[in-house]
Amino acid sequence: MIIIVENGRLGNQLFQYVSLRNLFPDQRLVLLGFDDLVGVATSLDATVIGAKKLPPWLTPSRLGRLLHVLTALRLVGRIREVKSESLYELKKQKGFFQTTYVVEQSFFQHRSVTDRLEPDFSFRPALLTQAEDWLLWQSVAPKQENLVFVHVRRGDFLHWPNLENPAVLDLEWYERTMNHARQQIQSPLFLVVTDDLYYAQDVFRGQEDVRISTNDSDVDFALMSLCAHGILSASSFAWWGAYFSRQKNKTPGLYFAPKYWVGHRTMRWYPPGFETNWIAYRE
Repeated sequence: MIIIVENGRLGNQLFQYVSLRNLFPDQRLVLLGFDDLVGVATSLDATVIGAKKLPPWLTPSRLGRLLHVLTALRLVGRIREVKSESLYELKKQKGFFQTTYVVEQSFFQHRSVTDRLEPDFSFRPALLTQAEDWLLWQSVAPKQENLVFVHVRRGDFLHWPNLENPAVLDLEWYERTMNHARQQIQSPLFLVVTDDLYYAQDVFRGQEDVRISTNDSDVDFALMSLCAHGILSASSFAWWGAYFSRQKNKTPGLYFAPKYWVGHRTMRWYPPGFETNWIAYRE
């Protein structure tokens, strides 16, 4: 049995679930928290104990601290990532209960893992229906070959990983990349999905080839999967939106992201080794 406590939101939860399911296909997987994942996915091959099912005083983070104590005492085993730009491995340490392991804080965002991912679940049909209905309301055909999502992540990216070099992308990068897409794709229609609707409306509204989603994040995730191409922020949410776009549309598509990913301001890859071969990275 492998136990993991959620760390991060939907994009990170997807990496954690899919990677562990692929890396340890014969193990029972127990997910503590993971409400965001449950909100978009069906047929998960795991036991999920969502945060809403726990008593108020027993949060996933507190459970994580308790499990950390158990691994420190070697009552249960642990699994942890060791990685660099060129190296990736998972190290297992057995505990007294030899068939039970706890995953230390891990995100599995390295090409050694991501190049081999094979998700085993489906989108919740209601989300795809809502996404398709919204596109039709915008007079956009869901299977339009020139539909390009533009993911604008702000929120915590304004100060993470630090105030000196935050992960947020400036407007000029989006404008340059959208103009590049206009040269590569015939009559593209850009669909902006964002966690900062007012910002998106301020900077993108009024452009004839742009639509701005007013949906919640789960529907936005489904919307990205319906697009043929994508412009990504340095976000795991955007990465998975592009991944499912490629899977769903069965076409190569064009996907653009900032060079060096989260490290685009320091010109160093972060996370190290996360470069993806089907994404074109632009400065």
